[in-house]
Amino acid sequence: MKDKLVSETQHQYARRECTIHSQLKHENIVELYDYTESEKEFVLLMEYCNDANYFQDKIEDVSAVLTTLKYLRDAI
Repeated sequence: MKDKLVSETQHQYARRECTIHSQLKHENIVELYDYTESEKEFVLLMEYCNDANYFQDKIEDVSAVLTTLKYLRDAI
């Protein structure tokens, strides 16, 4: 994946995105516990979602989507 990021600026954006995501704590956002990087890739340690329909169920629940969007807006 990392080789798809062309510039150092894009690498910095990816690191920043990981940092921000790891700080988000909400029931409708898959948690990012930690991340690391090697010369070739970023490795993300994320919450395991056992239910195959997890994301589809969340998207269909408009109230959950709106609550999550409000959380994200307030976090920024």
